Amino acid sequence: METLSDAESRIARIVWDQPGISSMDVWHLCEEKYGWKKSTVFTLIRRIREKELLLPQRSGLTMSVSREEYYHQKSRKLVEEDFNDSLGDFITSYMKDRKLSTDETQQLTALIARISENGTGE
Repeated sequence: METLSDAESRIARIVWDQPGISSMDVWHLCEEKYGWKKSTVFTLIRRIREKELLLPQRSGLTMSVSREEYYHQKSRKLVEEDFNDSLGDFITSYMKDRKLSTDETQQLTALIARISENGTGE
């Protein structure tokens, strides 16, 4: 699956939040929020369609994958390509200048326990 640019991601988030929205309504929202021209928005919509992530339908625009699936695939690709498929290397890099709160530590511990038990974090 191809990844989206930052601008394309803004369009995708609008469509995920409002499935069935019209292209014109996306443009109006982007004009209001980002000051984008109509041609810019329609170019971005076309690019997302070319990546087969956006489906134009009579009822409006919908994404071909859920937000969760898109970000799952994107994060997996990042770890595989940029960190040699090492989750440990990714976490080490990410945590280099951060400290976990007690709540975050508990959440991570619980997630690791669930994955160890059933192979999934769900």
